[in-house]
Amino acid sequence: MPISVLGTLLIALLACGTDVPTSTPVPLVLPSPRAGAAACPTVESERTFVARLAGKGIVVTAVTASIGQALFPSAPSVCLMDVGSASFEAAFFADAQSAHGVRVCEGRSGDRHLYRVDGHTVDAAFPIYWTVAGNVVVWTGGIGLDRAMTDALGGSRPRC
Repeated sequence: MPISVLGTLLIALLACGTDVPTSTPVPLVLPSPRAGAAACPTVESERTFVARLAGKGIVVTAVTASIGQALFPSAPSVCLMDVGSASFEAAFFADAQSAHGVRVCEGRSGDRHLYRVDGHTVDAAFPIYWTVAGNVVVWTGGIGLDRAMTDALGGSRPRC
């Protein structure tokens, strides 16, 4: 390529200035709810949470409204989230202090698992595993999913 053509090309590139178009990040769209179920009220921390899990290989496939909202009336959103054939619930609080203030105490009555959660009793036929991470309280009946989520989130067990 002749030097004059290269010089002209360089001058043309420099004349364009340093403005480089930037892309606007597309907000993460949460997965749809389970078929026929209501959508979960969306808060911004849900998007961050789902993206964080996906970054650790845990892909949320459905986000549905949860009856767990009754356990945490101060949480702006409580969702049932599916991960393949497993599921967990997540309560999204306004801040980490509120989430870390949640108390969960476990007891047994015969073959039943009883959990005292901030003044409410949860009666289950199986163990429930609880994790607090940032402004989110997560619970599931699946020990494998619990371990994966606790590792992915760097979570801890709520105090009794």
